[in-house]
Amino acid sequence: MNNISKYKDFTTRKLGERSLLQKQLAEAQEHHTYLKTRALSIIEAQTIIQKIAVETQTQLRFKIEDIVNKILETTFPEYSFELEYEVKRGKSEANLKFYKGTHQVDPMENDGGGVCDCACVALRLAIWSLSDTRPILILDEATKHLSAKDAPRFAAVFSTIANELGIQVIMPTHSDAIREVADTCYDVWLKGQVSCVQKQ
Repeated sequence: MNNISKYKDFTTRKLGERSLLQKQLAEAQEHHTYLKTRALSIIEAQTIIQKIAVETQTQLRFKIEDIVNKILETTFPEYSFELEYEVKRGKSEANLKFYKGTHQVDPMENDGGGVCDCACVALRLAIWSLSDTRPILILDEATKHLSAKDAPRFAAVFSTIANELGIQVIMPTHSDAIREVADTCYDVWLKGQVSCVQKQ
């Protein structure tokens, strides 16, 4: 009789343990299903975000390339510009590529820095046009490497694009070509230790 009581207690205990394990298994399976669904949702969200990022980058690329190429084509017709995105370590990086004809070139080593001046100004205009800040761009001697021959073409297209984008540009310069397209000019010079300013 004593053995029967022991077996009953043992069976009851094991049934209780079994019931607890079944409950824990059901909870684990439910949590597994939740995690699986969440993982699929995260993958789907990442796919949507990547798609939006690619579309946004493409739109930005077209806008930036358009502005830079307009200025380059007018000033240095043999040059063109491309913006290429590359994903490194999970982040997008932009590569700026310049071509002279069909050959990729380093603009720092070509045409005395004039191409670089044009591209830098164009990139600033393009980036500023995408910004929410006030449309005022301050440039310092941005065309110092442009030759007297190239400066008038650059000045004309630069002025047109800045007006189209609604960007006010403030730029100290020694370039007569830039002065000619400016809405307002001030002459600044030193007289002794005093700065003199006169509106033209």
